[in-house]
Amino acid sequence: MKQLHSKFFYKDENEYHSVNTSHKKNDKFITRIAYTLIAIGLTVVVSSSYAATRVYSVGNSHFAIKHLIFCFASLFCIRFFSKKLNWLDNFGFFIWVVSVLALIFVLFFSSSIKGASRWISVFGIAFQPSEFVKIAAVLEGSKYVEKNWNRFFITYTIPMILILLQPDLGNTILLFGLGLAQVITRKFNVKYIVYTGLIFIALLVIAYFSFSHVQTRIDVFLNPNKDLFGAGYQRYKAFLAMQNGGLFGRGFGKGIIKDFLPDAHTDFVFCVIVEEFGVLAGLSVILLFIALAYRVLKLLAKDQYIQTIQYSIIISILSSAWLNIASTLSLVPTKGLTLPLISYGGSGLVVQGILFGILLATTKTPQSFALKKLHKNLDNDEE
Repeated sequence: MKQLHSKFFYKDENEYHSVNTSHKKNDKFITRIAYTLIAIGLTVVVSSSYAATRVYSVGNSHFAIKHLIFCFASLFCIRFFSKKLNWLDNFGFFIWVVSVLALIFVLFFSSSIKGASRWISVFGIAFQPSEFVKIAAVLEGSKYVEKNWNRFFITYTIPMILILLQPDLGNTILLFGLGLAQVITRKFNVKYIVYTGLIFIALLVIAYFSFSHVQTRIDVFLNPNKDLFGAGYQRYKAFLAMQNGGLFGRGFGKGIIKDFLPDAHTDFVFCVIVEEFGVLAGLSVILLFIALAYRVLKLLAKDQYIQTIQYSIIISILSSAWLNIASTLSLVPTKGLTLPLISYGGSGLVVQGILFGILLATTKTPQSFALKKLHKNLDNDEE
């Protein structure tokens, strides 16, 4: 038998023959967390989106119905991608190319909404290409970290520049942090942290002096009492909403601050949870994300490529959740980021569904992924 040319999966032939290829069902713990987050999101969006319908002059159930459709789409993606680990190698490159082309299209042809060009509208549904870049970064970044630094650099640099030009500082920071996390998980080195820290500071300074909305958000963060009824209005109202909630909340649909927050069903959904269901409900949501991370760490694959995918997905989900909650709590400047699987938004729910599906696949049958790829390599060698 000829030597196996497994590029990312197994180091030698003996390991190939020793794997256990028995099929396993989706991990129930991770699946239940995903379903619970989606259920929480649907409940909160139904309660909070009514206020937004008046702002955008649409029907009372407009956002609730659309979110329900997005929830079904997310559930489909979770189920579908939990069975598709064997072609993630090619899927990562495909989604990267499509995302970059979509980001270029957005810059030149998309209309501006709230001062930013971030969305593509297809049949009346708006998609945000920067969300799909996260999938590409998870898969392509995990593939090339330590193996091909040039490809790894290109994987992140091109999308980051395009996203920053929209401008979208929040997703740029998320993407930057994901790349750094992949480097650290594979090869911890202080110099990488120092270099990336300096790059991050440089990007932040450039963004501060280049984009007025970034400057305003940072100024308001540094001086919370500045412009309470202007740039600092949403942060102020979000803080009041969480004050009103107490331990057990005011009750479903009884929150009042959402009437003053046009983005209560998206960026500030966490403050609606706390106001209507209480601080304990907010803590429960945080604990769900922590439990997810703990479960994934217990199910880490031995294969380095698959393990890096697992680390990347959990870091992507947790960083998005932390930045959303932290900005709601005024711990960081507001960034316009959604709460994974909870906030309203088609692109976010679909992407998060795909990431959860991939995560389930990696914890279920990593061996079958390697095995199918190795069989293909064997066939090529025999030819």
